[in-house]
Amino acid sequence: HGGALVAASEVTLAAGDILRAEYSPARRCASVAVERCDGTLLEHAFELPLPANGEEYVLGATLPDDCVLQMVDDMLLLTVHGGTCDGDDSAVAVACTTLGGREVFAGRLVADATIAELRCAVQAAWQAAGETPACMVLLTPDGARLTEESDARTLRDSLSRA
Repeated sequence: HGGALVAASEVTLAAGDILRAEYSPARRCASVAVERCDGTLLEHAFELPLPANGEEYVLGATLPDDCVLQMVDDMLLLTVHGGTCDGDDSAVAVACTTLGGREVFAGRLVADATIAELRCAVQAAWQAAGETPACMVLLTPDGARLTEESDARTLRDSLSRA
């Protein structure tokens, strides 16, 4: 308390926005962000431990009375990595990793398979392993969300842009 204001930004929240807070003691860093399907609206990363000069990092929001917040405590964020298979342009080697780098899905799919088909394959693999996260979010390596609006796009198109 009594800390100096380092930066202030205003973002108008909308339905479906994601408020993301990450803490990585191993990397000695943390970050807060507000994300929407078309990209990151606000992000702040900082090193740990917090500075001794009294600075504070606060993510706050003023919400209307009729706002409904949904807490998803079982969200699986996966980064989708892909590339051609041994020079074969008709197939894509796909790997999905957690933000911590753990590979949770790996497979070979036809390049014309859609994001929806990839999403189903990843969910099937998780269910076969006996795990069912409440929410799964697919991300490209540059951090863009692969939303339901992108489900009709092919892996070839989606992963070549990343």
